Amino acid sequence: MCVGKLDTVTETAATTLVAGCAGRGTYTRTRTDKYGFPRLRLARQKQFFGFATGDLVRAVVPGGKYAGTHTGRVAVRASGSCVVRTAHGTATARHEYFRLLQRAGGYAYTTRKEGTAFLPTLKLKDRASTPRTR
Repeated sequence: MCVGKLDTVTETAATTLVAGCAGRGTYTRTRTDKYGFPRLRLARQKQFFGFATGDLVRAVVPGGKYAGTHTGRVAVRASGSCVVRTAHGTATARHEYFRLLQRAGGYAYTTRKEGTAFLPTLKLKDRASTPRTR
C-alpha cells in the first residue's frame, strides 16, 4: 500500500490476507423464549479443556468415522467432544486430538489470490429494451 505519487509499480502482491469480523461470543448464560423467560441454561464458562469456540485448531484423529487430519475452527462442548468446521465440512473429535494453532480473537482470517479487478463487474440492463410485465 502506497500513499502519494508513484512513478512505477515494481511489485504486486500475489495473495492478500482478508480479515472478517467473527465476534467474541455472548455474555448471556440463558436462552430465552419469545416472551423473554429463560428457556435453556448455558455453560457458565467460555473455555473447555484449554479451547474456546472459534479457535483455529488441527485435529489428528487416529480412527473412527472422522479419521484423518482436520484443520479449522472449533466449537467446544463441556463433554470434551468438539466439532471442527473445515472448508470441506465438519468433523467431530475428542479434545485430546486437538492442537491449538491460533486463539479466537474476534476475527476470522483467510487468504485470497489477487486478480486484476478488485470489484465485480455489474451487468446493467437496458431499461428501454426490457419489456414491463404487470
